[in-house]
Amino acid sequence: MTTTVTIVCILISFCILLLILLSSDSPYEVCKLPKDLKPPNYAKPNSTINSVNETNILDGCYHVYLDIGSNIGVQVRKLFEPEKYPNAKVAKVFRSNFGTDDERKLWSNEDWGVVCAIGFEPNPHHTKNLADIETHYNNCGWRVKFMTETAVSNHSGTTHFYSDNNYRRNEWGGGILSPDINREAKVESTAYLVTLVRLSDFLKNVVGQRKIPNSPPNHRYPPKIIMKMDIEGSETDVIPDILFTGGLQYVNAVMIEWHTRLEKLEYRATAQRQLRSIIELLSKYSTNTISHGVNNFEFNVVYVDDESYGNSNFELPNCQGGPGEELSGIQNNIKLEFVDYLLAHY
Repeated sequence: MTTTVTIVCILISFCILLLILLSSDSPYEVCKLPKDLKPPNYAKPNSTINSVNETNILDGCYHVYLDIGSNIGVQVRKLFEPEKYPNAKVAKVFRSNFGTDDERKLWSNEDWGVVCAIGFEPNPHHTKNLADIETHYNNCGWRVKFMTETAVSNHSGTTHFYSDNNYRRNEWGGGILSPDINREAKVESTAYLVTLVRLSDFLKNVVGQRKIPNSPPNHRYPPKIIMKMDIEGSETDVIPDILFTGGLQYVNAVMIEWHTRLEKLEYRATAQRQLRSIIELLSKYSTNTISHGVNNFEFNVVYVDDESYGNSNFELPNCQGGPGEELSGIQNNIKLEFVDYLLAHY
């Protein structure tokens, strides 16, 4: 009897203590947020996987355009300066996914852009030109970063860049595949050492883990990731990696230039044809299942290969009042840290 009374007394005491702790008037309010604390202006919580030091180069980006194989940066310029590239075929893709030409140029001190663009280009001859575009665009408040002297692959590390020696066309056939594999790579060409970034890791750890801001006012488009890929045969290595490791889940639409004709090895040419069929079937599957409400992954192949204005060199805009050198400096530091991180961990 005494034991039972003791237990009952303990339970009653515990309940009273719990009520005191949960009371709104109690000085012991634990696990309660201050009333004036507002949630962050993001559509999803902080990610558990970011790039280096929990700083993500794409945090605050609503839409993202990935320019894989930037050459001299013309496609990114079409995104932000469409008035200089009338009748460019890619303009329709940008408008249907990212909004009007004016919407794409919007920026604020908090989010720095409705659309962010990231370019990868291994050719060191284009480094200065791409850096100039990046600086001028950042001064306009357009969030752009070119990963220069950097190629995408199915692994991280370093490799050599081989020119096609076609300087009249800005070496647009150059790439990281050796002359033993690729018909455009020249044996007599100088091979430059460049950085490799595993694209699947970038998609999963940076693109897919970015903090997405709330939709801009009157913007009727959901967040989109559009990727253009023109990497002179390396798609044979990169596409399977983003398929098998899950990187492709973060991409809503792709524009891929396939280079079967450049493959010297028959098995790679066959692989190109197989991969193209797989990507096209995934696009058809997504369209079919989304229309019936049984699939949440929007993925489309966009059949646009816009090589127009390939040799253009229009004057860059001069803007005042944008984030400017501060933004460019931040992104340069993050790029170096991120590449070092990939080399160390993958």
